[in-house]
Amino acid sequence: MQIRTISISLENTEQQFTVESLTEYFINFENIEIIIPFMYIGQANSNLDVAEDYLFSLFFGENIYPLCKSVYCQETSRSFSFNLCVNSACELASAAIQFSYAYNNEWNIDFENSIMEFKFSLKKQKLFFPELADRYMANLISGKDDLCLDQAQSQSHYDINPEEEFDFWYSFISSHVDYDVYISSWAWLIPYSSIKGEVPHNLEQLLLSYGGIGKKLPVMEEADSFLVGTLPPVVLSNSAIMRFPREGFSIAQKCAFSILQKSKRLAPHYLQNVESHQILISEDGYLMIVRDSLAQYIFFINNRYSSETELTLKPLASSIEQDYQNAFDRLADRLSSLAGNHIDISCPWENLDDELFEQLCYDLIVYSPNFDPDSRQKMGKSRSRDGGRDIEIHTRRRIDKPKEKWIIQCKLLSRGASLSGTKVQVSDVIDQYGAKGFCIMTTGVIDATLHDKLDGIERNRKIDVEKWDYLRIERVLAKPKYQNIRKRYFGI
Repeated sequence: MQIRTISISLENTEQQFTVESLTEYFINFENIEIIIPFMYIGQANSNLDVAEDYLFSLFFGENIYPLCKSVYCQETSRSFSFNLCVNSACELASAAIQFSYAYNNEWNIDFENSIMEFKFSLKKQKLFFPELADRYMANLISGKDDLCLDQAQSQSHYDINPEEEFDFWYSFISSHVDYDVYISSWAWLIPYSSIKGEVPHNLEQLLLSYGGIGKKLPVMEEADSFLVGTLPPVVLSNSAIMRFPREGFSIAQKCAFSILQKSKRLAPHYLQNVESHQILISEDGYLMIVRDSLAQYIFFINNRYSSETELTLKPLASSIEQDYQNAFDRLADRLSSLAGNHIDISCPWENLDDELFEQLCYDLIVYSPNFDPDSRQKMGKSRSRDGGRDIEIHTRRRIDKPKEKWIIQCKLLSRGASLSGTKVQVSDVIDQYGAKGFCIMTTGVIDATLHDKLDGIERNRKIDVEKWDYLRIERVLAKPKYQNIRKRYFGI
């Protein structure tokens, strides 16, 4: 009779079981979890070592997939977890023990030859776990400087893999969507298979299956990029204003050109004649698609680069956003005055108590496609012993990024009051709950001490940070998409 779930770790499988005893376990248990503890992730200084963790787990997953009725891999904070239902118990038991020996550095020559052959034939295979293969490549690209290749070796490699010179890699999801996809840490690139008259690939399947945006595509709006004076470039639609990744877009264009030139689809001078681009951005600014005559480029919001970089799509820094807002306000006031209208988006915050403000934040955060709404948890009543976390939520998993826990703190202040660094717990909360992201939402003004504190934690701990003061919340609530929330809490 098949019964509950059993969990085993490859770290000690070969010590605890024989093939026969493990086969019996697999027959008697309907659901199996096989855990592969990290060997290098979180401990190694080299991305090349981290890549070996992904390669080993990928090799394991590809070997056991045909032996299972179903199998799903999840990356946790300390291990890879393969959850499966067994099809061939004896063969799976044999494979698990073989990999357990290998995990404990007891490789035989046959296993070493097999994993090396697998490694060098990766790009020729349609893989069952493309996300593991992509994270393996991401770490190879990040650690390429540690390879210490001379100039001739590097050039020879880039002649074959031109995308890697620009820190992109050929994604293993390509065989699953039937067109070429290249990924970097800041953008995805989908080159056209021909240049003249090609209809761009439909990106819906790609984004829904691997983009971590949920079950339906967000509403995409036409947008424009522009500059105001000496301010950094922005992209602006009817609903969102974001920092435009000018440097990242330029690198991605050069990468697309090199890929197409290698396939002899471009003349050498073509990059100088690239047509103007079209920009689409989601209502909340989480996702941007740019199209030119070479390719389509997908940018996801990414807070892990410094505020100075123009590689990736990012929210504007508070000071820059305020500068733009002041410029827009001056323009809006003049146009409004000419039209005889008055614009007021302020909210009567005095109508809310602490509990209602936390509920408002709970409702607002779910609108972001970056977060999985089913993972959202409000941690008790306001001012309860919540350990510095009012709301806990996880991001959606993406092909190049595992899901991550966020902690959200909500602070109701009177209009004009400042929120200082001493009033907000951050480091202890992050450490206690293992969070990878932190968000502060307040009806006050975030003062310089809190800005500096959060910026330092974001920089030093390599986590994502978001800051929502009353100005940002009011501008969000003024959008048509959020009118029901505004009316529910303020009646206006």
